[in-house]
Amino acid sequence: MTSGRPEAGETLYDEVGEAVGEFHGERSAYLLRPLGGGKAWLADPADVRRPTRDELIRARLTLANRESRMPR
Repeated sequence: MTSGRPEAGETLYDEVGEAVGEFHGERSAYLLRPLGGGKAWLADPADVRRPTRDELIRARLTLANRESRMPR
């Protein structure tokens, strides 16, 4: 990521893990959590960037589909 440290909650794309996540802090690497919650993972800042429009739409659609299968 070339434009400095992201803000908490900012949506980022991990190129190695091929996943969109929310930035939740920095330890030895960036701590990212899947949209909508789930198990966090560490991503090397060199491998993280802002998601493209399509990547973000895909991640949000995946979240919406997962939520639609949850019992009400």
